[in-house]
Amino acid sequence: MKVIIIGAGISGLSTYLYLRKLVPSITDITIYESHRPRTTSSLESQNYEDLSASTAIVGGGLGVSPNGMYVLKDLDPEIYTAVIEQGFLCDHFTFKGANGWTLSKVPTNDKRQKEGAGLEKCVSSSRHGVWLCLKRKVPDEEIVYRRVSEVGISEDGKPAVKFQDGSPAVIADFVIGADGVKSTVLKAIMGDQYSEIYAPHYEGLAGVGGFLNVDIPSEILQDKSMIFTFGGTGFFGYAAHGSPSNKSLMWWSTFQADIMPEHGTINLADYRKQLVERHGYWKDPVVRKVVELAEFDTVYPTWTTPELPTWSENRVLLIGDAAHALQPTSGQGVSQGLEDSQTLALLLAHYLSDASLNEEDVLKCTAKAMYDIRHPRVTSIAKQARKIDGKKMNQGVFIEYMVYFILWFVPKWPTLGT
Repeated sequence: MKVIIIGAGISGLSTYLYLRKLVPSITDITIYESHRPRTTSSLESQNYEDLSASTAIVGGGLGVSPNGMYVLKDLDPEIYTAVIEQGFLCDHFTFKGANGWTLSKVPTNDKRQKEGAGLEKCVSSSRHGVWLCLKRKVPDEEIVYRRVSEVGISEDGKPAVKFQDGSPAVIADFVIGADGVKSTVLKAIMGDQYSEIYAPHYEGLAGVGGFLNVDIPSEILQDKSMIFTFGGTGFFGYAAHGSPSNKSLMWWSTFQADIMPEHGTINLADYRKQLVERHGYWKDPVVRKVVELAEFDTVYPTWTTPELPTWSENRVLLIGDAAHALQPTSGQGVSQGLEDSQTLALLLAHYLSDASLNEEDVLKCTAKAMYDIRHPRVTSIAKQARKIDGKKMNQGVFIEYMVYFILWFVPKWPTLGT
């Protein structure tokens, strides 16, 4: 079976590694990626300027949730250890108000696991850091840097991957679309309905963020916390990142943006001024310090994928953000992509072991089971995240303090938040 993975981001790389681990009978796997690193040495560097604006770095900072860490441990203990060592292991999520109040503090570990069962915690990291831990395990020759323009159907009914440079199409038995929220593969599956119904949705929120080489606040180091602060003019988060000898402060600000920021029309000086106006009066001294020193070179609109009726068509399957781009509020974007990779490989291995199924049946059964298993989970996560997203919009004083009450009260009675 010839498999093509489109997209060499976190989901694409983890899918490649899982297929190699769990489905060794699939020997022909190629990854196509549209963004080539500018230098070979940059792959071993934390210098973001050496990389193009690719899926390796877009999004800046993130948290790999406990469920994502379980997947990484299952995939490869060396990758799991590397992600922890280059990131920061967080014991707590601390929720604050712009007025300086600490509203609640909750553990990051997975409470569903029994004590002593190897409880995982959240790891704060740059997106590039997690990506690099996976990339080091994928042979360079398995990634072909070529932009895919379309996925069509060949004369024998198999996927035909076409390229922007006009080079000959490549026929595959199975194509996995891991090419992000503005997915070329999604367009192929949804056809004429893509633009009308299933194109990515702008959520009315945007964000800026980055990394600062400053002293890490004692609250982070002592409590090992990731800090989330809500106010009437937006949201601000920060956490530690990096190895013990080379830590930096990872920060991000999310705010209401009724007009979507578009590349080429963004005035960074205006957004820098707005950052000060939104957060400069907040009581947290760390927020004030970051606002004083922060520099950033882009603004990230929040895009999500509409709920899709299917993730597959004609031997083509979507995973990760291409299938279900979630709000950053969910804290689950990377972890759900990792779960997709694991589930897909397990299902393929299962159905390939059934001698009564031909290749076509294997792929159909895999695609159906993938959607039946994964779709309810990501839909539930998106629903919960959307509730929190509303708290990042501009709001009056009364609503602001209602949010504070909710963030103080709900952690004391967790079942009320479900």
